[in-house]
Amino acid sequence: MTAKMIADIAICVLAFEQLVFTVQYVVKSPWWASNLGKVYALKSTLWTLVVLQVAVSVSTGSEYPGRHYVRLVIYVGGAVAMVWLWLMLRRYQEEGREARARAGDTRTQRQLWADTLREWAGRK
Repeated sequence: MTAKMIADIAICVLAFEQLVFTVQYVVKSPWWASNLGKVYALKSTLWTLVVLQVAVSVSTGSEYPGRHYVRLVIYVGGAVAMVWLWLMLRRYQEEGREARARAGDTRTQRQLWADTLREWAGRK
């Protein structure tokens, strides 16, 4: 078995696993209940579409009917959606900083990470 064959099989397995994961998340989780859930659902869906498109291209020798249109929709839609996701992430992070400030937590992001890691490691 060649490296190319193993890689082709691996992308197909990855696409299947990603599809199952995304469907399970979207169907069985209340992703709509929070901004973070919405971001994660959209990002998972985008990633699933990209990986599925690559797997189909690999499986069909890169040509299938409408491939260029499918790629156009997935990639342009993904690029536009990523801008929205980035803006949502920025807003979510800002809300977190504001909530910590209201609670009297004036640590910088670096200090917050260091304290969290020390706490996680049991060294606080």
